[in-house]
Amino acid sequence: MPNMRDSKRSQDLTDCTLGNIKKYEALTQKEFEKKFALPCGCEEVVLKVLLCEYACSECEEIYNYSFCWKEVVQLTDTWHCNPCRTCRDWREWHCNSCNICNYGVTLPCEGCGTKSPYA
Repeated sequence: MPNMRDSKRSQDLTDCTLGNIKKYEALTQKEFEKKFALPCGCEEVVLKVLLCEYACSECEEIYNYSFCWKEVVQLTDTWHCNPCRTCRDWREWHCNSCNICNYGVTLPCEGCGTKSPYA
């Protein structure tokens, strides 16, 4: 069974990987070595590399694996919300007052009306 010492230092793992550490620790060696096509279509990369941020060798776009969505995602299009414990679209933000994520980075919170930090 892979562990953080076998692959990457814990500070290099993405927030999604750290937030899903039990799933990470349950990976078999075969799953760890499974190749995933990058969304850009430039190359295939093994899962253990995608548990950290990975720059495509051809287009230099940054990718990582989302345990939440069970797919490779582009870093500029997604982020992992630690309080909600799930990956989110880049257009969403987390309201600390309501403890919920909201769509629309410039829109106020749907729950309490708190102004988005990006507005």
